[in-house]
Amino acid sequence: MKYSRFAAILLCLACAACATRTAPVSLRDAAMQTLPLRAPGAARELPGRSYRDASADYAYDLYLPAAPAAPPRLILLVHGGAPAASGLRGAPLMRSWATQIVARTGAAVAAIGWDGHLRDTAQIGTAYAHLRAHAGEYGIDAARPCVITFSAGVAAVVPYALRDKALR
Repeated sequence: MKYSRFAAILLCLACAACATRTAPVSLRDAAMQTLPLRAPGAARELPGRSYRDASADYAYDLYLPAAPAAPPRLILLVHGGAPAASGLRGAPLMRSWATQIVARTGAAVAAIGWDGHLRDTAQIGTAYAHLRAHAGEYGIDAARPCVITFSAGVAAVVPYALRDKALR
């Protein structure tokens, strides 16, 4: 009985969402849009920092709270199954998520570019090691990272993060 009520509620919500759509939007356009949340607070942005061989492809964008009282905790924001060269880490969607996280948690967020299509998870470890080595320079607490990922990143990144002693 409770499952049928739950299903009915979901169906109503889905119908209401469909009824409010005014124009069709492609999946790619929908995915690349910013989150429809309130404007984030002030954050410092350090874009295009390289973690491997000064390569623009293997880079991260760092988002820091404007005036933290203490070194903010580090969150690694890892995209799904796209190549590092795609520039997805710098997409409006990733910037939107990162600035919203900084505004709401006071944490530092590193949006990491990696070869998700190849499932080269060792790049995430390399990026994290680089961030830990530069934590003092950035004024962040990288000792207890949090990893946020989505899409194809979940299947690759979560098991890697749980196995890697530094990330775990």
